[in-house]
Amino acid sequence: MSIILSKAGAAEFDIIYEDMKKQFPYVEIKAKNTFLEIAKTSSYDIWLAQSHIKGKTHDIGYMLVWQDKEMNFIWLEYIAVSQKYHGKGYGSKMLKALKAKYLGARGCFLEVEKPSPLNKNSERRLRFYTEKGAYKLDFRYYFPMATKDLELDLYFLPFKRDIKQIPNADILKSIINIYAVIHRDLPSALKTLSKIRPLNFNRY
Repeated sequence: MSIILSKAGAAEFDIIYEDMKKQFPYVEIKAKNTFLEIAKTSSYDIWLAQSHIKGKTHDIGYMLVWQDKEMNFIWLEYIAVSQKYHGKGYGSKMLKALKAKYLGARGCFLEVEKPSPLNKNSERRLRFYTEKGAYKLDFRYYFPMATKDLELDLYFLPFKRDIKQIPNADILKSIINIYAVIHRDLPSALKTLSKIRPLNFNRY
């Protein structure tokens, strides 16, 4: 079944937000109004993923994406398939539909939990991304939160075949750009940003 992406309205985001609270750690989720304000004032897209099944349209999942138009990247902040559709290949189809929506983009940044044998979901999510061609960037990366910064791995999923590596300067600039938009509500964001750095200083 193909996936159709459409912009979610306020009423649809109410449903999405309730599902986010079930599928993501609460410390990683901003207030609902903060998401809506970011979407209203920046290139932040809340996509509802739907599919036609047996003649009816079903809500399959959702993606929250910020577009860095200056650097020509996108950031996939959240992607989730509704629980009753897990294991049916819809996640892969949603990524394919996402790439089609941002055809001109160089690729997509992914903030990924560090894999742990105690957290099977983190291992499953990482395997899903790497099977699609995402690779880990040599960066020490942090996700800012009100209480404590969360250290994550930063991955990149190329949208173009000729993109093999990204200059550290481009990655850093895009990180600065997303911090200025997505995390502007957190007073500690600048301090967190100062801790982010490349681990391989020899890359151009």
